[in-house]
Amino acid sequence: MKHSTLLFIFTIITLTSFSQTEQYAGQYIGWMKIFNPAEPQKPYTVDHRKYSIRQMAISQTIVNWMQLSYIPKGALGQAFRLVNDKLGLYNQQTKSLPQVYGTFTKTYLDLKKNSQNQWIPETNTNWFMQVAVNGKIGDYVDILTTPEQYFFYIPGENKLGYEEQQIANLLGFPTNPVLKKYISWFQPKGIRTTLQYVVLLCKDNQKPYVQLTKGEYLDELGKAIERNYSERIAKINRDNTGNAKSIKYFTDYEKEAYDRRIIAYNKLKEKHKNKLSEKAFIIQEQPDIHLENNRPDIFDGESTSPKYGVYKFDPIKLNQSKSDIPQWVVISWDAEGVANSNEPGIHLHQSMLENVDYDYMYNYFFDPEKVKGISYKPRRVPNYEEKIMVAEKTDRAKKIEADPAVTYFEDFSNTPEGKVPINWTSTNNFDAQKARVEKSGNENWVVVKGQTIKSTAFKKILSQNFTVTFDVAVPNGFTWGAKALEFWMTNENPGGKKDASIQLRLRPGFDGRDGVVEFNIESASGNSNTNTEAYQFSNNKAMNQVSITIKKTADQLQLFINNKKLVDKKYAFPAGIAFNQLWFYHMRSDADSEKYYITNIKITKE
Repeated sequence: MKHSTLLFIFTIITLTSFSQTEQYAGQYIGWMKIFNPAEPQKPYTVDHRKYSIRQMAISQTIVNWMQLSYIPKGALGQAFRLVNDKLGLYNQQTKSLPQVYGTFTKTYLDLKKNSQNQWIPETNTNWFMQVAVNGKIGDYVDILTTPEQYFFYIPGENKLGYEEQQIANLLGFPTNPVLKKYISWFQPKGIRTTLQYVVLLCKDNQKPYVQLTKGEYLDELGKAIERNYSERIAKINRDNTGNAKSIKYFTDYEKEAYDRRIIAYNKLKEKHKNKLSEKAFIIQEQPDIHLENNRPDIFDGESTSPKYGVYKFDPIKLNQSKSDIPQWVVISWDAEGVANSNEPGIHLHQSMLENVDYDYMYNYFFDPEKVKGISYKPRRVPNYEEKIMVAEKTDRAKKIEADPAVTYFEDFSNTPEGKVPINWTSTNNFDAQKARVEKSGNENWVVVKGQTIKSTAFKKILSQNFTVTFDVAVPNGFTWGAKALEFWMTNENPGGKKDASIQLRLRPGFDGRDGVVEFNIESASGNSNTNTEAYQFSNNKAMNQVSITIKKTADQLQLFINNKKLVDKKYAFPAGIAFNQLWFYHMRSDADSEKYYITNIKITKE
C-alpha cells in the first residue's frame, strides 16, 4: 500500500480517535475465548487431508503461546485454529500446498456492547496474525501452479520502494536482535497479499523451498501453454455443443494463437539455451502465456526493475509435512496497522517484536531437548506498560501554578527526557512513534512530529475572560511549506460534536521571513476565518521561537504573536460557552527538521 492511501486512513483514524473509540482506547480488552492447551484433541479431516491428534494438539499449543504473548489493546481478539482451506471451485491450486496447521487471529478494531455489556465486533475490520506450521510463503504463480504442483514468488523479495522500506523499518523490525537469528522479511502488498512482516523458522535456517532454474521455468511454461490450450479447446466444445460452425471458428482462432505462442516460446528457449542452469528471476509478479504479443523477455528487464525468484517447496519436506513433525513454521502479522499509525496495530507489532519467544518456538520444533520440561513464557508480559518516574517540577513551575489566577500550566518539567509527556495522550506518527519530551536550553519541550497530543489534565473553563499563552519553536531549516501545527480548544458534548472551537494553524517562514497563521473561530454566533503573517516566525535560527497569546474578553477574541496583535474579533462567542478540550495536531512529517517544539502552555483568568 502506498503512503497516499496510508495517509488517508491515518487521517481518519486520527480525527476519530478521540470520539468513536474513546470508550475502549488503551484498554486491554483481551480475547473472545482463551484456548486451553491441555484440552484433549481429536483428529480432523478436510478434503484429502487428515490431521492427526498430534497436529491438532500442536495447533492448540501455538494458540496458547500467542495468547500468552499478546493481548489486544484498544481492540478485541479472536483466535482460530488454522488448517488448509477447504477446496472449492476457485482454489484448486491450494491442493498442492503442504499440510498447514497452527493458529490465525483477528484483532477487531470497531467494537460495540452486546446485551450482556460485553465488547463484541461491530464490523469485521481487523489486523491479522498467523503462526502456520508448514505455512505457505508469498503468493502462487498463476500460470504455473496446478493442483499437483505449487509454484510461488515472494513480493518485495529483491527490491522495496522507499515508502515500503520505511514501513519495513518501523520499530526496528530489520534490526531486532532476536529476529536477526532467523530468516525474516517485510512483504509489501502483492496482487493477492497484504502488507505483512514475516518470520520463517526452519532447522538450521535451511529454507524449505528451492528456486527454479531458467531451464525448469521454461519447462513448466511449456506445460502451461499446452495446458491452457487444452482447457480453452475443451471449454469451446462445452459452450458450443451441437454448433459445429462456432466450434470450428473459435477452435481455429485458438489454434492460431497457440501456434504464435509456440513460436515465441521456442525463440525464448533458443535465446537462453546456454543459461538454462541459471536461477530464474522474472520481471513480472504474474507473467502470462501470451508471449506472442511483443512482450519483453520474461527474464530480462531494466537493471533497476524488481525481479522475482520463482520457487517450489522442497519435495522431501513437502512430503514430510504430512507427518507429525513440523518441517518449518511461518509467523506473519499485519503491517497495515503500524503503517497507518493505528494504536492497536502498533501494539500488535510491538508485541510480536518484544513479547514472542522465538527462540523457545525454534527449539520446541527443531531442538526439543533444549526446552524439555520447560513451559513457554513470553519474553515480556503482554500487558507491559513502561513505568515513567514523575520528576519534580521546577521552582518556576510551582510558583506559576500557585498563582490563583492560573487555571492551567504545563512546561513538561515533570516529564523525563525521551518520554511521552505526563498527563497527555499522544497518537503515533508514520514512524510509529509518540510525541516525546526533549530538553533544549533551560526548557523542557514536547516535540510534535506528525502526532496529535491531548491534555488529560485540562479542566473546563468558561469563555468569559481568559488568556492562553504558549511557546512554539522549530529547528533550523524547517521545510518551507511543510505541514502546519494546529492548536485547538473546543467545547465538545459527550457525542464528540464540537459546539464551539478555537483553532490556530501556524507554520514558519524561511530565510528570516515571517511565517503563516490561520485563526479560525466556530460557534453558534457564527464562523470566522483569518489568514495573516506569523510575525517573526521563520526557520533561519538554531531554534526559531515565538510566543503565542490568545486573549478572550467578553465576546472579543484577540491573537498576538510576540506581543504583536494580529487578529481582533468581536462577537466571537455567545455568553456561557465552556471549553473542555485542549490539544495540538500535526498531520505528518517527512524531513527530520519538520517538527514543532511546544512548552509553557498557560491559561489565566482575567
